[in-house]
Amino acid sequence: MSIDLEKIEGIGATTAEKLKEEGIMNAMMLASTTVKKLKSLGFSDSSARKWIDKARELTDTSMGGSFGFVMGDALLDNFNKRMVLKTGQPVLDAVLGGGFETQKVYELYGPEGSGKSSLLHQLICISKLPVSKGGLGSPATIFLDCEGALSVKRLQEMAPFWGLSPEEAVKSIAHTVPPTSDALVFLCEENLPKVMDQTQARLILLDSIATHFRSEYGDARQLFPERQQKANRILHALKRMAVNYNALVLITNQVTGNVDAANKYAKKYSHSMGYIIGHESQVRILIEKKGDFRKIYVEKAIDLPNNYCNVVMTQYGLLDPQVIKEKKIKAPTKAAEVLILPSKNKKKDNTKDNEDDESEEVVSEDQELIFSEDAEPEISEEQLEEEFDQELPEEVPNINKLPAESEEDSKKTNSKKKSKSKK
Repeated sequence: MSIDLEKIEGIGATTAEKLKEEGIMNAMMLASTTVKKLKSLGFSDSSARKWIDKARELTDTSMGGSFGFVMGDALLDNFNKRMVLKTGQPVLDAVLGGGFETQKVYELYGPEGSGKSSLLHQLICISKLPVSKGGLGSPATIFLDCEGALSVKRLQEMAPFWGLSPEEAVKSIAHTVPPTSDALVFLCEENLPKVMDQTQARLILLDSIATHFRSEYGDARQLFPERQQKANRILHALKRMAVNYNALVLITNQVTGNVDAANKYAKKYSHSMGYIIGHESQVRILIEKKGDFRKIYVEKAIDLPNNYCNVVMTQYGLLDPQVIKEKKIKAPTKAAEVLILPSKNKKKDNTKDNEDDESEEVVSEDQELIFSEDAEPEISEEQLEEEFDQELPEEVPNINKLPAESEEDSKKTNSKKKSKSKK
């Protein structure tokens, strides 16, 4: 429960309004503010120390003051307040330990076109659903859109599939496009607390944290400390919002090529922005792309094992193959059907009339499957998953097409071998 600033001795309506303009919305936020920060706002040293001490007294609900120790029962109460945002996909929810949890910061990284922004659009729709249906019952979603990737059209297309009207999916989004990294720092530290108070949002999305830093700082190593400090401030502000407002924070990140990629056991790429992002996010998830399939891998989490699942990219987001079968959704491509549709009960009609035509598949009536007009070669799900994990060589020479050795060349080769043996 938040305590109003005006309940602190020495703070009137004017001072409270000035503090709120700077993102200090209640006594708890004032208790965690530094004297240096208040002095930079024009308050005296004595007033700043007095207000902070009074705020800590008012918010003293634990042993040792506001920032002292708490007992296990208090930890358990706080843990039980957490909410879980389902993805709607059983295989993905299982890998995530039930879904995305509030009071956590998730980092989602992967190469361009892997489906990071699509997953964010999917979660925007699901978060508006009631808790009984796997959502957060969130009245609003905050979208810090550094890449300008929010697509109203895509949200409207997805909404009916997730049980929302196109208007519902869009109208409650608090959207902003920060033009620079400095603007992003300001939004997270100063504006975000106000917006959270006004909207009571349960979902905060940042897409992508690396965009401005890469364009502004590049490879200038002498500027790395400044860059990392800014990123650290952004992540600390987002973590405070996650804890103070029981919200879910999900940030996307870009990738950096691995110089040791020639080693087949080495990763091709890693997340950008260095160790700062890795240390501050509680869960790191990698999305890898292969055609219409996406391999989602939990790379780091304190309470989850390293695990992965395969999903399919569709117009409704990232879907479990089983969900595609049950809801009779047409697979995006013929290749996707190979993974989704079992081949055990398929039979080919090899009549003479169809020898020159592509083969047709006959399926029993009890199978609720969808097929495209063209038949696919039979391949099991296990074989496809094994292929998914393998890296294909760029170009393999065909030995049979190499030019044959002439008789003169063979004689020269034999004479060289004989001369070497004599020596």
